[in-house]
Amino acid sequence: MKSRILLGCVLWVWAQSQALATEAPAPTIELKGIVSSSNPRALLEIRTRRAPGPAGAATLPDEKHNLLLAKGQRDGELEVVGIDESAGKVTIRYLGQTLELGLGSTPSQRTAVTSSAPATPEKVEGVSLIGMQRVDLGQALLLYQIAAHRSVIRPASLAGDLELDLQSKGTGAGMEAAQVIEQALAEKRINVQLDGDKFAIVSGRGADAEKITRELGKAHELAAAIENTRQAYTKAHAAGQPSGSLSEPPSQEEMLPAGVIIFTRIDLNEVLHIYGELTDRTMIRAFPLPAPPISFQNYTPLTREESIYALTAVLALNGVSVAAADEHLLLVVPSVQEGKIAALLSQKGPLDYSSLTNTVPSRSVNIPFGGLDMIATAYGQLAERKVEVRPSVPPIELGLTTQTALTTGEALRALDLLLGLHGLKVTSQEDSATLRIVAQPGKNAD
Repeated sequence: MKSRILLGCVLWVWAQSQALATEAPAPTIELKGIVSSSNPRALLEIRTRRAPGPAGAATLPDEKHNLLLAKGQRDGELEVVGIDESAGKVTIRYLGQTLELGLGSTPSQRTAVTSSAPATPEKVEGVSLIGMQRVDLGQALLLYQIAAHRSVIRPASLAGDLELDLQSKGTGAGMEAAQVIEQALAEKRINVQLDGDKFAIVSGRGADAEKITRELGKAHELAAAIENTRQAYTKAHAAGQPSGSLSEPPSQEEMLPAGVIIFTRIDLNEVLHIYGELTDRTMIRAFPLPAPPISFQNYTPLTREESIYALTAVLALNGVSVAAADEHLLLVVPSVQEGKIAALLSQKGPLDYSSLTNTVPSRSVNIPFGGLDMIATAYGQLAERKVEVRPSVPPIELGLTTQTALTTGEALRALDLLLGLHGLKVTSQEDSATLRIVAQPGKNAD
């Protein structure tokens, strides 16, 4: 009997493996070009066909993944074992097999240029682009980061189906690599705007340049305020004195090395989790918070302030606005609702926050995603009151996790802001011992 069960399990596992093999075809790996430098890198495109859907369903486009790897580097099961620049060939090892990939064009075609790195202590690297025909937008921006020595900030809405020919531009003209790519992008009506020494803002046709400039300015202000507060608090805490406004430049240990942040079409929830860790503030967010998958990589080392700025700007370009609520709280809302923030912050809760100074440890409020009954329970525990939900309030699900230690008043303020974002508020009842969650006049709970 046991042998029959075991045989059945083996057959089931085999059948499942066959089904998976059928549903997940082997990917196609193409060599798009070689970045020739002191540390040559291969630009590889991994294209995977999606499993067929139900009969009659629309055929989904192939999934594409770009890699830029030097000899000895690997990504998952793929490793680059050799790069022959003169022959225009790259040898890879994938799933135990050794494969040789060649360029579609003759290897002699190359754009010999020099990267346009800014004046930083880092070494300026000579770069040649070999191949680089029919390069898509993601691949071009990956190359641009190397050539310009900048981290690219971009919206996810940029057309991903365009193709660029970087090979035919700049040969013999002495153009820098970044200029070659900028020219190719401009011909496709993709604009590149340099931002300080470390960033480049990439936007598409029809983008509102003035709006982008305003969003970047607000991102700079928010990042500076967050970092100044953090440094002042850290300095004062170490000295045992009240925090002040004066801060010192960040030390070398506070730099984020290049490549620490790598977002490749990452879900917004994951980005916000890292953003909360970086800012060390509790985030009060709207539910739902629609946004496309986020992509960003810090190609250069960044200070904490620069990292916060970059992620704030990436979120803004993808329709998500972040604003300070106080020294420990951030509001995260769809950009179309940004105009409501001032009114929301001006609203007062049912209690005097300033008198509630007891410390609430970090993550004492931890509601990843729950109904109003969970919000009422948390509010009641903090306020030491009974909290009811008015029956007429429609059921919705919200979430809040206190990232840092807060006073009781700050934690209650965070819950009030969360409810206010969704058209709700907490009111006092006549007996003063009971609080009630109600809908705000003229507003519907989202």
